[in-house]
Parts: sequence; C-alpha cells; structure tokens
Amino acid sequence: MKIVDDEMLQKLKKDSKIKSDDAENTIPFFSEDTNIEELEQYDKFKSRVLKFALYKKRSEAEIKTKFGKEIPEETLESIILDLKKYNYIDDTNYIKRAINEFIALKTLSKYEIKNKLLSKGIKSDLIDEYFQNNQEELDNYELNSCKKLIKKNINSKDEKKLIDYLFRKGYSQEIIKLAIETIE
Repeated sequence: MKIVDDEMLQKLKKDSKIKSDDAENTIPFFSEDTNIEELEQYDKFKSRVLKFALYKKRSEAEIKTKFGKEIPEETLESIILDLKKYNYIDDTNYIKRAINEFIALKTLSKYEIKNKLLSKGIKSDLIDEYFQNNQEELDNYELNSCKKLIKKNINSKDEKKLIDYLFRKGYSQEIIKLAIETIE
C-alpha cells in the first residue's frame, strides 16, 4: 500500500515552504532533500508500528522495545508522537484497560497490579495517579480478591500459612484482617 506518491511529495514540499511553522502536520525530519524512498520507508515503518499497536493495545515502552533496534530512533520517536496524537498509543488509557481486565479476570493485590504495569514499561507516576484517582474502587477490588483467595485456600492451608501467602502476594495486613473478619 503506497500512501505517498510523487504528486503528494511535491505538495508536501510546497506546503512545507508556505507553512514552515506547522510542524504538527509534517514529518519532523522532512526537508527539501527528502526523497520519495525516504517517505516510503517512513510510511512502511509507521504501518508496521501501527499494526503492532492495533493488534493489542500497547504501551509506549513496549513499542520502543519491539522496534528500537530496527527503526532509527528519530524515526521511531516521530512515529510514536504521530500515534499518540491520534490516541493509538496512550499509557493512561492502557492503565485503565489493563486494570479493568485484571478486575474482570484475576485476583490480584494492588501491589501485583502495579508490578504488572511497571513490567509493561508504564511510568510509576502514571500508575500512582490512577491509583489515587480510583482509590475506593481498587480497595474494594483488593478486598474482594483477598476474600476469594481465602475462600479458595481456607481448607488447604492453616491460617498462618494462608496469611503468609497473602502477604507474599502483596496484600496489606489491614486488608487481610478485614477479609478474614468478613468471611467468618
């Protein structure tokens, strides 16, 4: 699929002369000397990154890890900025979607959720901000997850081993105590 043809290249060159301050609508490293092959290469890279991002929501760090060695850094940064502009890459949205998925499918502590997001390259301050804004919902989820784990393992482990297991999973003493009290 060829997105840039000779006519479009001429128009881009003409537009870049007229609107040199409109950097938002041009390829950042585009200049008078840019040839059609360079634009086609950029388009090819952008298509690959977009396909990767659309297959499954990805964090910015995942994209950098995947394509960092095969796409020049300047080009990759430009592509990421472009995809962010159109919300194909949005780490805040990624956090929200991932946490909703965890809530629906898993029994995790907030500590485990944070570690999973950190392993995907999400910045800690974005995670902390989300946790702060959704404190009540996450606390309820964590309490319910703890209750599920207690109910699941109550017969197979003595109480001390069960509490140690929950501590290792990242549940706080307060949550464990509250979960045990509400079950009994």
